[in-house]
Amino acid sequence: MIQHTAAPTWVGLGLLAVLAIGLAGLALVVIVTVLVASGGSHSFNRQIKSALLVMLLVAPALAVVAFIGVGYTSLRTVDQSSAGTSATNVRDDQSSSRDRQSTRRVERTTRPAHFDLRAAPQDSTQAEVIPVSLRDEPTTASPENSLPAEANGEAAPSGAPAAPSAPAAPAAAGPGRPTINNQDAALALGGLDGYRAAAGVLRVRETLPREPEWAKSGALPGDSGVLVPLSSQRFATLTEAEEQVTQLATGYIRNFYRDEYPLEGDWSVPVNLIEKHAVKALVGEELEKDFGNGIKGKMYRAHLQLDLNSKLRQGLHESWRDQIVKHRLTMLGTGLGMVTVMLAASAGYFRLNEMTHGQYRGRLKLAAVALIGAAGLGALAVV
Repeated sequence: MIQHTAAPTWVGLGLLAVLAIGLAGLALVVIVTVLVASGGSHSFNRQIKSALLVMLLVAPALAVVAFIGVGYTSLRTVDQSSAGTSATNVRDDQSSSRDRQSTRRVERTTRPAHFDLRAAPQDSTQAEVIPVSLRDEPTTASPENSLPAEANGEAAPSGAPAAPSAPAAPAAAGPGRPTINNQDAALALGGLDGYRAAAGVLRVRETLPREPEWAKSGALPGDSGVLVPLSSQRFATLTEAEEQVTQLATGYIRNFYRDEYPLEGDWSVPVNLIEKHAVKALVGEELEKDFGNGIKGKMYRAHLQLDLNSKLRQGLHESWRDQIVKHRLTMLGTGLGMVTVMLAASAGYFRLNEMTHGQYRGRLKLAAVALIGAAGLGALAVV
């Protein structure tokens, strides 16, 4: 099953932000207390200077804390599909001679992530995703010896008797068949109430009443690269199936090019590049599901034929280069910010200690350490 890691990341960032704000607030309270306690022996001008000095000390820590929230979306990448990609080994030697002829010959062991569903209990609507073993050479089933798929999503065993023929299915989508790329077509195809196109999600081009033939095969050499089938689980809406197959695609591409673009944890695969260069076919499957007690309904799957070619590699290289530059600038800026906060805290400590003649040295040390700790937590959240 796909495990989303966005929630734990939010919890982690929230906890770091609370701790950083708490330390910065503690430092502010300590400094103000020291200034108030020693205010009788200083002039009004020196009090103003002290207030400005307090702002100089606290402002960097507060800026770092604010930067956590503002830069969360752009600087923190969540890998939502690492648990959804696994499969068997396949060598793409045949595609390398075509796809990488202009650059260099690379023999890669691919891990095609072709998923299917394991049977669930009759009274349950949950299903478990399992990888399907990859055959060396796909076999083309003839109409007379092919067996229909079972209701749980697994193909019938080869030794089982032929099941009774199913009613004639509607004709496949033709040139005039509407797609589900807009709300009206989505409502017409299966009653998907509330369907709306979301940014960063691959959308199916047509909907069929059955699984496409290429979805059952493994990774195969294509005209320009390697063709890899990816299939989602069954969902009550087609939108959920599209979202999951998008996660599978980004995770598979990320793992496939991990050695070439080794920015672990911070490199995200742009969905628009996948849609532009890597989508060979994207088909929706509409299924009739019997939930028991006379309750029937429709469920949906999304099947993607991923094309790993040279154009995709070139686009990923440009995207990776931009992201790694941003990552390095973030690291550099965070380091400079930490140095600035440490220098400001040290200067403020010595200045206030001199003004108070060393009477509140312990409190000032606590304030300086709290400020540096707040900045450190902010930097930890950013990088």
